[in-house]
Amino acid sequence: MKVRYKHSGNRTFAVAEVYSEEEHGIHLSEIDDDAVLVVGKLRDSGFETYIVGGAVRDLILGKIPKDFDVVTQATPRQIHRIFRNSMIIGRRFRLVHVIFGQKIIEVSTFRSRDDKGKKSSNVFGTIEEDATKRDFSINSLYYDPFENVVIDYTGAMKDIRKGVITSLIPLNRTFREDPVRMIRALKYSVTTGFKLKINLRLAIRRYASLLMKVSSSRMTEEVNKIFYSGYCCPIIKKLSSYGLLVYMMPCASVYSEFESFTESLEKLDRFVLDIKENSGTLSDAEKSHVLFLFASSVVNTDFTDSEQGITRKDIVRQIKVLISPNTPPNYIIERAAAEFIPKNKKVNKSGTPSRKKKQSQLQN
Repeated sequence: MKVRYKHSGNRTFAVAEVYSEEEHGIHLSEIDDDAVLVVGKLRDSGFETYIVGGAVRDLILGKIPKDFDVVTQATPRQIHRIFRNSMIIGRRFRLVHVIFGQKIIEVSTFRSRDDKGKKSSNVFGTIEEDATKRDFSINSLYYDPFENVVIDYTGAMKDIRKGVITSLIPLNRTFREDPVRMIRALKYSVTTGFKLKINLRLAIRRYASLLMKVSSSRMTEEVNKIFYSGYCCPIIKKLSSYGLLVYMMPCASVYSEFESFTESLEKLDRFVLDIKENSGTLSDAEKSHVLFLFASSVVNTDFTDSEQGITRKDIVRQIKVLISPNTPPNYIIERAAAEFIPKNKKVNKSGTPSRKKKQSQLQN
């Protein structure tokens, strides 16, 4: 391990630890080619740039990252000028999406430590400052694909080796700034097998109710990540045990201890993991099936009116209540609802018998 130093006046002090390939275990062949391309073009333009966050964490743990994020010294406008296949997004903190077909490489600018009292978070800084603005230490590692080294400003490698998750932002601030970090902390605990430090566990229980302030669109995004993670069952269980699930999906939280609900979630995870092993990404039809599996032990399809048959509209309503306040696309819910209807039952979209069936019933 090497040490990166910084000079300030007459003083020289260590600011980061630098780990070689033998120490971090990441091979360049494991890095997405387009992510390397983005890093290379930004560096060629004179900007300090790295791969950062979850991808670096996963690679060190021997997992395949689902995506690669890049962080750079360049501002969003400068990034956008370098990449024609890009677009600037966000208001609170502006990011750039560099688009390669169906794939997106998200590029952010080093964040400043000094953004308190500012109307937006678009205050840019140095890599040292950026490291302190990351949510948890395990997400604060920077990978240089050209030198093949990992740079650690926060002691993250030590946390990974100990198997612990540490908040980099003071606990009396971090969840007030972004309550979704509580969900992520528990999700990381499940997916990595790492333990949460005692003060972090207590803080999550204390600030759980702040999730009520999260917008439905943002919550939907987080819930979808859980559904498609392959770890939905253990994550849902952990969220429930910490008192978070009741704020994320109040109705579903009622069923979280039911054995039949657990069995449905286990089927869901097996389905998702099988897809990831084969194709890697879920189609819309497969996402609908995930929602069907999530709801399968809860949605009531035992309608007593034999003439009416199974009403898709009623099933859609039940699914929406179950996952409320989350709002996935209606066509995903409609497809999931259709799976509850036996194939030998022919109903129209409103759930009423077809015209031919009505005529047959009248004749009889």
